[in-house]
Amino acid sequence: RNQMNRIAGLFDAERSEVFSSPVQPFISASGVIVAFDGRLDNLEELGPLATAGNRSACQSCLDAAHVCGVYERHGDGFASRLNGDFAVAVLDSVRRRLLLARDVMAGRCLYYTQIGRRVLFGSTIASLLKQPGVSAAPDEDALADLVLDRWADAHRTCFSGLHAVPPGRLLVATTDDLA
Repeated sequence: RNQMNRIAGLFDAERSEVFSSPVQPFISASGVIVAFDGRLDNLEELGPLATAGNRSACQSCLDAAHVCGVYERHGDGFASRLNGDFAVAVLDSVRRRLLLARDVMAGRCLYYTQIGRRVLFGSTIASLLKQPGVSAAPDEDALADLVLDRWADAHRTCFSGLHAVPPGRLLVATTDDLA
């Protein structure tokens, strides 16, 4: 969490509960940070790994290093090149952007909320609810839609202000906006 906050000064993440690997996030030599939860099935197609700022991290975070390399080569189109079961966060400190993406089959969950100018994200709603300033207030309209089998918005959760990254989508947070 502190590593991401120091580099971007804007985005925040609860690294210890969001992604399971104790050596995450992967930090490239160019300053791109990748937190990855999941499995990639097309490593051989993805091309070279990103160069790690920390050599030992490269050995332990092979998938995250591949994601970072794909992002550095293809920018916002990186997620469409990944095959597997994943939720991923990419922090580009040079462009001052946070990108959140999920695989199209929704194998992993990824939630987010915005508190002031901070974007918090996690693979569980519980990890977000532990953060200062995050409310556990229910979204009564969402609960009614769930009970009445009218659930249609993939961004919604049953908590007011907490959102899901929909399957197969990329969410981009910048210093100016959340798109």
